[in-house]
Amino acid sequence: MKLWQKVVGTIFGAVGTLFLVVCYLLIFQPQFFMGYDPEEYKADGLDGKVSDLFFIDRDTGIALSSLNHPDYPSSVKIFHTTDAGHRWKTILELPGYSHAFNAIKIDKCVFCAIKNDSIYSLLSVDISSGKYKLSNDTIHKLPILFESEGKLGYTANGVFYITDGSFSKTDSIGSYNKIPSNKGIAVIDSHIYGFIFDKSNCVSRLYDFTDDTAVGHLVTPGDASLIKTTEKSCLILAANEQQHFMMYDFDGIKKTLVQKAAYQGRIMHPLRIDNGVIYTLVAEAPNTDYYLLIGNTTWESKTTIPLCESNIRAYCLIDNVFYYYDFLHIIVSIELNSKVL
Repeated sequence: MKLWQKVVGTIFGAVGTLFLVVCYLLIFQPQFFMGYDPEEYKADGLDGKVSDLFFIDRDTGIALSSLNHPDYPSSVKIFHTTDAGHRWKTILELPGYSHAFNAIKIDKCVFCAIKNDSIYSLLSVDISSGKYKLSNDTIHKLPILFESEGKLGYTANGVFYITDGSFSKTDSIGSYNKIPSNKGIAVIDSHIYGFIFDKSNCVSRLYDFTDDTAVGHLVTPGDASLIKTTEKSCLILAANEQQHFMMYDFDGIKKTLVQKAAYQGRIMHPLRIDNGVIYTLVAEAPNTDYYLLIGNTTWESKTTIPLCESNIRAYCLIDNVFYYYDFLHIIVSIELNSKVL
């Protein structure tokens, strides 16, 4: 083969490869993170088994922790920081309570369920002031907590309730025959949506608890998570049989599902929302590094960020800073690019 033919062949090969790459980017729209410089520091004063981390600005936050010791009663502790997690102060300790469950943040208040023996109660903590309130409810099964119109919603004894931050006024908003899964709950147009677990088929199904019927054909053999994003819609992240996570937009008025994206993975955390930003952690297998999935409420703009960490215990996102806490009692803060979304 002549030299000019080799040159022309090489050029056409390079152009063809570039064309295929461009087509891949346009069709599949993979998101790449352009690098970050994480800051790591010891969480001074923070101890126990930390399960949740919440901030309301770059400096002020709380952590929920449980302590189990053979010589002392179990307890739940709430820690407070005002310097981005460098130093922590205990603001509440509840002896006799074994764990904090299903914590969520609504505005500047964190709510969770805590367990004493076989009874659950609700706890609210104001992140700004550190003030707290313990409910007088007697709940025999672990409640699922969710937000509804800026208030706390929760499940208890076959009933959906909504209450204020001080638990002084609680109202029923519906009941359920099928048991809700802890996959997220959303109230849209007076309908309550969530997931149920179908024991006969070992799958989770999207369900309308108000109408007591399954919704569409969304069935997942693995993890799923639902979070309300607008007055009429939710984002749903659910696993399929091929071990891919599928992101859907669910219209609660029309009861329609639109697929938005797909990701490889088997491990996922619940979807969260902060100032119109949706995020969660996923991993391809147990004990492998997590990825941060982050996007807007329609999931049209989205990014995948490798975290190079497999032992994240608690995390949150606030003001474009992602915080997480690992098993070495280290707080890591990552400044995200403001153009990520």
